Amino acid sequence: MGEEKNIYAQERELLHKQLELLAEQSKGCSPMELAELSAQMVAIYSVLKR
Repeated sequence: MGEEKNIYAQERELLHKQLELLAEQSKGCSPMELAELSAQMVAIYSVLKR
């Protein structure tokens, strides 16, 4: 059970890092790119809130 928790924590950490990278990338993008990045960020956030 401890190993499962560790894997879950690692996955959450990776998703959080991905969310940060998308937020950083969104600073200099076009409106269309921003819409795509926002959709990706929402998808990651919904997984993190589980």
